Amino acid sequence: MNEKATIARWISVIHRQFQIYLNRELKAYDIHSSEYIYLVNLYEKDGVSQEQLSANLFINKSAAARAIGRLEKLGCIKRIRSSLDSRAYLVTLTEKGLEMQGFIKEKLMYRSKTLSHDFTEEQFER
Repeated sequence: MNEKATIARWISVIHRQFQIYLNRELKAYDIHSSEYIYLVNLYEKDGVSQEQLSANLFINKSAAARAIGRLEKLGCIKRIRSSLDSRAYLVTLTEKGLEMQGFIKEKLMYRSKTLSHDFTEEQFER
């Protein structure tokens, strides 16, 4: 196996293991690892259109609509009709969604620290 294939394989393994970890941690909120990323994106910029959220995350519109619908049922987000385009929805965080921000950020920091703990400052900057 060539070096690029080996690196790609390990990236894939790490990603899958983190998804398993996240699913276990997010179970308390009944959220899956495929859904938290919508919340993270909304923490950065709340009140974006469903279409823009889909584009920001490079996720097709139907998959995004399913995940957003599920998060809405859980009370983490709400969709409101856009005043500029009645066909579009703006997605905003609810109180429950905002309350989860610290928890999700903590889990993402854990991932970053776990992945980078053996790097020197110089290696990390490269």
